[in-house]
Amino acid sequence: MRILVKAGKIIDGCGARPTEKGAILIDDKRVLAVGSQAEVKADARTTVLDAQDKTVIPGLMDCHAHFCSGYQIWTHEKYVAREITKSILLGITNAERCIKAGVLTVRDAGCGHLGIFEMRSAISTGQILGPRLLACGRAIAMTGGHAWDHASEVDGPAEARKAVRDMLRWGADCIKLMATGGAGTQYEEIDQVQMTREELTAAVEEAKKKKKRTFAHVGNSEGALICVEAGVDSIDHGNILDNRALESMKKAGSFYVPTLYAYLGLATKGKEAGYADWAVEKCKRILDIHKETFQKAYKMRINIATGTDLGSEKGSYYGKLGESLITEIELMVKYGMSPMDAIKAATRTSARNLGIEESVGTLEKGKLADLVIIDGNPLDNVSNLRHVWRVMKEGQIIYAA
Repeated sequence: MRILVKAGKIIDGCGARPTEKGAILIDDKRVLAVGSQAEVKADARTTVLDAQDKTVIPGLMDCHAHFCSGYQIWTHEKYVAREITKSILLGITNAERCIKAGVLTVRDAGCGHLGIFEMRSAISTGQILGPRLLACGRAIAMTGGHAWDHASEVDGPAEARKAVRDMLRWGADCIKLMATGGAGTQYEEIDQVQMTREELTAAVEEAKKKKKRTFAHVGNSEGALICVEAGVDSIDHGNILDNRALESMKKAGSFYVPTLYAYLGLATKGKEAGYADWAVEKCKRILDIHKETFQKAYKMRINIATGTDLGSEKGSYYGKLGESLITEIELMVKYGMSPMDAIKAATRTSARNLGIEESVGTLEKGKLADLVIIDGNPLDNVSNLRHVWRVMKEGQIIYAA
């Protein structure tokens, strides 16, 4: 089936100026042509979708979310089945929320149980409507390290290597490493390094054997430096990064997923949402430097991709999964990023970060037809991204407002 989308404006995700009075010809799952309406035309067999007063963008991406959050491995045994079921039901809800917000690809950043892989399969086979899901399974942390309660705990390079092999056995798309302390785990600080360079290097080596990308929870400069040295692809959070760390990331071509609003939201609204005082206070202490780190990274033209660190119902202090990505984009723009660069971060750069840029991330000939049609122009007001009119995944309209 062929579809011709006639749009008032097309933002292709590449960073180029928008195409005014544009058209996208879709054949089955893929983009056949993109250009002006004078150049791209339909024949009698083609269905025309009239969006001439709207803007078309590529499907958005969340590179750091917790799709089925809420389960911890220390949960009392008799409640384990109930907690896993609850988290899977939350995943189904999150899948729908993402689609409605135009978020068509999500990288899950750690789940305490292996049901996340079945969630991925259910979406890919069409049993559940949801975004393309890339899953790491359980994250890897040192014993007692950040998020130890739903991670694989390791001590030493051999155990790190084995933990990676275990996740790859279950079909992990990527590997998540907990390099430093963070806000959400008690008895640690964001400025503390946890995993060793040797552990990180061993983990990255095992992932690369199966051509899988790696990303790390990183709160501070020393953690970022050893992650870059170990070959980790993506530095996520990066709350406290000095010039030395940022320059190292720039030289290595690392990706940076700042998850800005996760910390701002927890610092300002976390207490009323039920978070512990110690978590709220840790976030408050790093807000200014986190903002400065993001602004420096943007000025240095480091590869910035988008992520929210959201998933659980408890995170409702800054919106549900899906719409929270728009909140993140809005904050990036507020902190100085141009709306065009923010859209590019959430599309093309995120696709590169995930290693799927050959198939999605931009509206170009031959790529999968993942697109979102917006009421209004997000370049005039980035909050117009909230006004979703239609969502198309792989050439099929899967949501209509």
